[in-house]
Amino acid sequence: MTDEEGREEIPKLKVMSSSDAAKARANTMTEEESQSGNATQENQSTDGLQHEPAKPEESVWYYQPKKEPEVRTSGGIEPSGDWSEPEVKASQEIEPSGDRYEPEVKASQEIEPSGDRYEPEMSASGAIGPSDYYQPEPEYAAPVAEEPKKKERKQKFSAPSSGSLNSAFRGMISFFTIKKEDVGQAEMDAMEGNFHFAPLVGAVFGLVLFIEMLILYLLNYFVNFPIGPVIGITVLATVLLGSKFLHFDGLVDFGDGIVASGDREKHVAAMKDTRVGAGGIGLALIVTLMAFSIYSVAGSWSDPLFFALFFIIPATEVLVKNAMVSAASNGTAGDGMASGQVSKAGTDTMFKSSTVSSVVLVIGLAIVTISIWAMNAVHTSYWAGDLMPWSYAFYAVSMFIALIIGVVVSMVIGKMVSQFADKTFGATTGDVLGATNEIARPLVAAAMLLVFLIIINILMRV
Repeated sequence: MTDEEGREEIPKLKVMSSSDAAKARANTMTEEESQSGNATQENQSTDGLQHEPAKPEESVWYYQPKKEPEVRTSGGIEPSGDWSEPEVKASQEIEPSGDRYEPEVKASQEIEPSGDRYEPEMSASGAIGPSDYYQPEPEYAAPVAEEPKKKERKQKFSAPSSGSLNSAFRGMISFFTIKKEDVGQAEMDAMEGNFHFAPLVGAVFGLVLFIEMLILYLLNYFVNFPIGPVIGITVLATVLLGSKFLHFDGLVDFGDGIVASGDREKHVAAMKDTRVGAGGIGLALIVTLMAFSIYSVAGSWSDPLFFALFFIIPATEVLVKNAMVSAASNGTAGDGMASGQVSKAGTDTMFKSSTVSSVVLVIGLAIVTISIWAMNAVHTSYWAGDLMPWSYAFYAVSMFIALIIGVVVSMVIGKMVSQFADKTFGATTGDVLGATNEIARPLVAAAMLLVFLIIINILMRV
């Protein structure tokens, strides 16, 4: 290329085209410089049009600013802001994850713990590292097997007493006995809230049995009426008929339920079935025959047995109600008609019931001791001289100890039956309470009689 004089012109350093230079200037100049530069460019353009238009190939020498780093399309990274981001190597694979791009961590990169989570170690080039956009997948620890929890001991506390004692007692008489009372929901609620007074109903049965036994003994004394088996039959008939077979029905249903095969639902279905099965009949026979055999011994005029059973038979009816309260206090409430009694009865209810039972039985023991002394005096025609009053004192002490044992045994029986019912049926229902009443009768009577005979023999030998 030559100038107008024909001399060969030395080519200038060609860096970039004029269009590229204009773009570079626009990025580096300030707003004021851009305005002045535009004005200058317009003048130069006007001059160039007047003289000679610039050719596109012609290069213009200028100061080249620092070139922005080239961003390869394969990296998927574009500059953000006014600062230069490092070049992304083509070897690094970027894959989309969710709504943003997260670089994939290569298997060759070592993972080292950082804080509470693992973050990839930055390479020497700083290409990959933890940032606001890179969130490594959390590493979850292997599940640790939980230690088996200890079985929590169920604690129940009785609800505050509601209603008067008179209303509660009338409700119990109407519910547990054959006597009809004009009661309503208020009396039923009072009964459930004062269930610890249930032994008073047993005391009513005990008083009736005491009168019956006294009449039978008098018949035997005056007309030699046989009273051995008759006492057992009379006593059992009185308590079963007097309770309108309510508890006996629970005993039969309980027997059918415990002998059923299958899961808990099968046991519950068998207990609720109105038909009587072999399990119910068998359990009822065993319990009834045990009670009959013990009560039949009361026909003997032998002093220890005569004294013992004259008190034990009435006292047992008080303690079977205490066993029923203990079952309600330790059991789990179901959805039957006894759910209110079980849900409102707690540990306090059981101890209150045992206290009521003990007070009633101590009073009864004093009455029976005086009555037996008088009957023996009439029977033997001794009023003072040859009668041994100290023997009756020994009997009373032995029976008092047996009485304490009877209270404890009744509480234990009630708790054991309720625990068995909770495991088998899932709840302590009305049938379970009735079965507890019947099961406790021969067991409590046998325990009291055995303790009495042991203690009286020890005292007599001292």
